Amino acid sequence: MNRQKSYIALSIVVLLLLPLFIKNQFLLHMFILIFLGVIYGQSWNLLGGFTGQISFGHALFFGIGAYGTAKFLTSDSLSKIGVIFNHQADPILAIIFGGLMTILVTFLMGTIIFRLSGPYFGLGTLAMAEIGLVIAMNLKSVTNGGEGILLLDTPSIGPFELMGKTSFYYLILVLMLLTVFFVYQIMRRKMGYFLLAIREDNQAAEAMGVPTKRYKILALMASAFLSALAGGFYTLYVGFISPHDVFSVHTSVEMIFITIVGGVGTLMGPVVGAVVLTVLSEVFKSYFDNAYLIVYGLLLILVILYMPEGIYGYLKKKWNARKKVMADADVAS
Repeated sequence: MNRQKSYIALSIVVLLLLPLFIKNQFLLHMFILIFLGVIYGQSWNLLGGFTGQISFGHALFFGIGAYGTAKFLTSDSLSKIGVIFNHQADPILAIIFGGLMTILVTFLMGTIIFRLSGPYFGLGTLAMAEIGLVIAMNLKSVTNGGEGILLLDTPSIGPFELMGKTSFYYLILVLMLLTVFFVYQIMRRKMGYFLLAIREDNQAAEAMGVPTKRYKILALMASAFLSALAGGFYTLYVGFISPHDVFSVHTSVEMIFITIVGGVGTLMGPVVGAVVLTVLSEVFKSYFDNAYLIVYGLLLILVILYMPEGIYGYLKKKWNARKKVMADADVAS
């Protein structure tokens, strides 16, 4: 365990020092996309992997977080809230505001959607995401419709302006580390054990006294909040959002792909999935243009067929098998 903590600490130090040695802006952009992908995967994995509630509509939470952040930064009445605390901290407050909006919507949604189960729950979340898209397209007084929202001012955190890849790199690195730590803390406590029990057998967990509906709603709210953080950062990084960008099915599918390819129901699975899919997607785009999605699909099929536990789960199984062989050899000698 101490060795594992040492590896984690060393990895964090390396990531913190990385921009000092990498001057290539495209590589920094790649790392930003990877860290964003980790948040994608962790948010979906908390609900779909650890709780067993398969969602096809996580784009809804991503979009609410994105629009909540954008409205906080562009609305005069909302931006005054930042002055109460510290006007320079607006981007952080904006992301938190988007997350809180998502929690509110999710709480109301959870009381309804969890009346469904199995594939009907997944279809229900997909329908909710499509409803979110339709509302965003037509509620022009809030979302500006299909024209989207453009951030004209450069956001800053204290004396640091969010300009250039390096500043965004550090912001998303902090958000990613907090996300992984948050999910880790949930899964090592009572709530995490309850979620795993719900995943394995919902009726048995309920018979054992687990308030399944309450904890499924809590898991949905926590998962949605993490997706909203990703949406808020996306707004700051890109500087422009529109309904079809943030409420798209592609966003939901990407979250699922990252988790399945990396390893469903594992803490490190989304990390591995984000690295693999982000790197491969950029490589495939340069060779196959829009057809890279076909390669994406083929990769997913291969992983499901030959590595159903995901890349991380497969490698971990091989490593444990090798350790067992080496331990047996030591005993025999």
